[in-house]
This record gives sequence, C-alpha cells and structure tokens, in this order.
Amino acid sequence: MAEVFNIDHETGDFSQYSSTDSGTLATFDVSSDAAQTGTYGMRCIGAGNGYGSIVTNSETQIYHGFGLYIDSGITMPAFSTLTLFQSLGTDFSDPIRLGINRESGSAGAPNEWAISDKSSPSPVSATIPLDQWIWCEIRFVVNSATVSGVEVWIDDSNIYSNMTQDYSADSLIFHSQMGLVIQGIDAAGDFIHFDNFIGDDSTRVPEPTVGVTGNPWYYYAQQVV
Repeated sequence: MAEVFNIDHETGDFSQYSSTDSGTLATFDVSSDAAQTGTYGMRCIGAGNGYGSIVTNSETQIYHGFGLYIDSGITMPAFSTLTLFQSLGTDFSDPIRLGINRESGSAGAPNEWAISDKSSPSPVSATIPLDQWIWCEIRFVVNSATVSGVEVWIDDSNIYSNMTQDYSADSLIFHSQMGLVIQGIDAAGDFIHFDNFIGDDSTRVPEPTVGVTGNPWYYYAQQVV
C-alpha cells in the first residue's frame, strides 16, 4: 500500500485538504460530532453544498476510501441526487462521481446509489443504511484507452465495475473531492457526516478500525493511555 493522502481530520480543522469550499451550507466544519474514528470528522449541515478537495496530479490510479454517515432525518426531494464524491482527470472532462438518489415520486430517504463516469449515470438500487457509518471505496484509473475506468465498493461489496472505458485523454488524476460536491440538501437541519478520506495508488483502502472492541471509546482510550 502506498498512500497518496490520508485525511483523518485529527488536526481539528481543514488543514489536511488542498482547499475547501463552504458553498451555501449553514454549517461546514470539522467537529467532534462527526468522527468515525478518533476525535474529529467533517459535518455538512443545512441547505446547499460544501466540500473538501485534495490535489493529486501525479497518479494514474487512485483507490479512494471514505466513511459516510447519513442521518435518518434526511429528506430528499423526489427524483433528486446528492453527489458525495467527485474525481477529475487532467483533461478536465468526464469526472467520476458517487452519490445518492431519491428515485421516487415523493420526497424521502435515499434509495439508490448514483454512479457517474464516462459511460453514463448508473443508478444502483440498494438499501442505504441510515444512522450508521458506511465505508465507500472508489477506484479511478486513467491514461489508457482500454483498461481505465471506475469500480465502486460499499461496505466491502462491489456494486459497480466498468474498467473498459477510454480515459486516455486524462494523463493523470488531477484532484478528488468529498462532501456535498454539487447540489446540496434542500432542507436545513438534515445532515451528512464524512471522515477518513484516504487515497492509495495500488490497493483498496480498508475501513479504519475503532479498537478491538469495536467501541469508539476504546479507541480513544488507546490514544491517551
């Protein structure tokens, strides 16, 4: 494993990112209320968008991983999408994206994963767990006309693979972004948390552990003993 970046938010601020954009969110911060492991994570609260960005521009392949927590109070408009992750090559076209859909004629909780790449948007019907951490992994490969593309795993289950796309125009992966990247939540008070944004140039990224007991307080105790 050769890490490209590891944003665990344990600095208590956004200093681990190349840049951030708070967009129109009421609250976009690093907080102890949003930690998957350790003490801090990233909160996106309110109506609008906001995200953190990490510039790489020296890799032809990155396996991304990040923790995602969706509160059960979320209400998405009918037939709407929230983009949670985006990565862009140096050609600055055809970004890859992972998000959640509300594929229904009425407002409510998300009920599909939304994946977008050079081929087309690809919804994946699946139960999206609420009020618990989800581990998301996205592999992005560029600089090839025949063996580049995207793979996605959710909680270690492969839900999408298309590795025969032509990303030859992208010589490198320019940057990757995590948060509410494009269109944010409509209703203030709904919220989503993110933590442990990790990139590796050769292998999948395992979900960080919280101590042998699975209890975050055990993990904390190991840091202070």
